[in-house]
Amino acid sequence: MYIAKDRKVLIWSLVLFGLLLLPSCSLRHGGADSAQLPGPKPGAMFMSLAVDEALRRHGGPPVAPEGTEVFEPSVDRLDDLACWRFLILYRTLAPSGGKVLHHGVFWVKDGRIIRKQWDQ
Repeated sequence: MYIAKDRKVLIWSLVLFGLLLLPSCSLRHGGADSAQLPGPKPGAMFMSLAVDEALRRHGGPPVAPEGTEVFEPSVDRLDDLACWRFLILYRTLAPSGGKVLHHGVFWVKDGRIIRKQWDQ
């Protein structure tokens, strides 16, 4: 009988504590417009997979075995929308046997790539 009473007290105290935290959470998330915030910063693994997939679909010359380099993102504005901007360097194989350095830029918001730009 005491166990059931202790559980009820525990549950009600957790609910009360959650209700006390609710105003601070709504101020943090609801106070600013989502267009003004870039969203969560994408991880390195997500971006390397996204870049590899985009290069495969791009249809340009084959990418050299060295792969790509994805630099740390910076906050940027694209069409009045705050987002993360990633600079990408990649090498392609030239017909003469050499390698050619190219670059691209990805704009990412909330885990979605909203625009890609290649130097070709």
